[in-house]
Amino acid sequence: MNSKKQIKTIKETEQSAEELAQLSEMSDEKNTQVAPKFSLASLKLNGRDGSFFRTVLDSGGSLKVDENTGKALLVKVESPSGVILRPRKSFNFVGPDYQLFTSESGNTAKSVFSVFRKQETKKGFSTQIVGQGTPAEIKAKFPELKMTSVLFFLMNGEIFRLKIKGLSLGNLFSYWKEFSNQEHFFQYLTQLGEEKQKNQFGKFVVCTFTKGARISNLEEVKSALKLVNDNINSIDNYYAERNQEIAEINEEESKMPREKADLETNEEGDEIVASIKKNGAGVKQGPTKPYQTSLDEDGEIDVENIPF
Repeated sequence: MNSKKQIKTIKETEQSAEELAQLSEMSDEKNTQVAPKFSLASLKLNGRDGSFFRTVLDSGGSLKVDENTGKALLVKVESPSGVILRPRKSFNFVGPDYQLFTSESGNTAKSVFSVFRKQETKKGFSTQIVGQGTPAEIKAKFPELKMTSVLFFLMNGEIFRLKIKGLSLGNLFSYWKEFSNQEHFFQYLTQLGEEKQKNQFGKFVVCTFTKGARISNLEEVKSALKLVNDNINSIDNYYAERNQEIAEINEEESKMPREKADLETNEEGDEIVASIKKNGAGVKQGPTKPYQTSLDEDGEIDVENIPF
């Protein structure tokens, strides 16, 4: 086929964005799609021995594994310096019998987090959504949860996810105060450092933050910020829609009679007993099917791999 004729044919049969959106709505394909992912390598401080390390992703966005240890491949980073693009929050708890973790969300008092519980079963591990709410609401119901600040960090042209927790959070909060109302943290380089500390449990290392030089050209920062913002909005919108659906289902179930199960019929006329679940106060109960979720290199739940 002549190349010019082929191009003309393609252009003539292309659908507009509006038409594709209408067709997508008609197909109901959104209810078959999985949650959007934003795969980034992690940058972190070894809180026990010191030194910063980064993970490595393969072309598919999955963590590369060290062949000798079977754990995530870690590469040492000397004197890391970069730009903080955007902070987020998550919450986590690791106990002897179960783990709690949340989705990532914003930094306001009204930001909504979904809470997941992971525990071992006879068939492996089961992960369920057990709650949802603002930081105050989920902390009231799950007081064991501890906050982690998740920083999207631009370093050497690559965006990393940098988790700050424990006593390192105090250093981060102090760092925010160094910026006046006329300044923005993404206008400056941030030098990451180490600080040795000791308490009744032993010696450990926390992360420090030093304000560096002001950036003269923000084009790279602007491009990275847009990429982060677009991906976060896509993920947040997906879970907002899903959470709304769960809320509507729970509201409908709360109106159903509790004395006996409802009876439905399928196309063949067979009776189907639909079990009615009692709606736990303040709990948005999700799937009960066991799921295998991955752990990050610290043995914590990787919130980027929540399977629903």
